[in-house]
Amino acid sequence: MPRGRVVLADLARVAVSMAMAIYTLARFETRSPDAEPAMHELAARVRRELPRSSWTVYRDTAAPQRFLAVARDEDDRSRELSAAAFAAVVGPLIDELDVAQYALVTSSDLARRRR
Repeated sequence: MPRGRVVLADLARVAVSMAMAIYTLARFETRSPDAEPAMHELAARVRRELPRSSWTVYRDTAAPQRFLAVARDEDDRSRELSAAAFAAVVGPLIDELDVAQYALVTSSDLARRRR
């Protein structure tokens, strides 16, 4: 194929890569000693089974039983699967849960986009 020629498959690939990911932030608290091993299990499961998702968890340094989880999903189906995995693995160990979904506005990791 000559250089510079764009085919429909290339356009579809670009469109998919430009779709905005869904970020879900979940704040939760647990008193269960099984919570941390469950979080490691969930991270391994997401890594192994959900290639269009990632899951990261942070501990509150002032309150070690409080956590913030950040899930990044490429599409609605990925979000549904990762939410179901979270509910199955970590959900039973949580005392309180606050969940919100966000769309990326900007980041220092991105090149500036012209409007």
